[in-house]
Amino acid sequence: MGKSGPLFFKITSILLIFHLFFGFRVPGKAHALSIKQEEELADEFLRLIHGNYTLIQDPLILSYVNTVGKRIAAQIPNPPFRFRFYVIKESVYNAFAAPAGHIFINSGLLEAMEQES
Repeated sequence: MGKSGPLFFKITSILLIFHLFFGFRVPGKAHALSIKQEEELADEFLRLIHGNYTLIQDPLILSYVNTVGKRIAAQIPNPPFRFRFYVIKESVYNAFAAPAGHIFINSGLLEAMEQES
């Protein structure tokens, strides 16, 4: 299994457990995570990311990603979380959001960019 295999299994397992616990409740009622619950889920997610991927620490790259990310996030009225941006050292073109405002961008996507837009 590649590096993403165990992580995919762990994330899928967490999401399945979450869905089983919260998804099969009384029909018609909406269920939302509290801020605290989402932050706890984010902590577990971050442990999985740190255990399975290498995060880029280059201040120039992180400064750029944070500048662009904060500009985009500023368009959200009253966000419940402070957005945090990370760059994963992976050649695959991908980006994803995790609970509680954690945004991940693969380095391959940044390297492929010819312009910001």
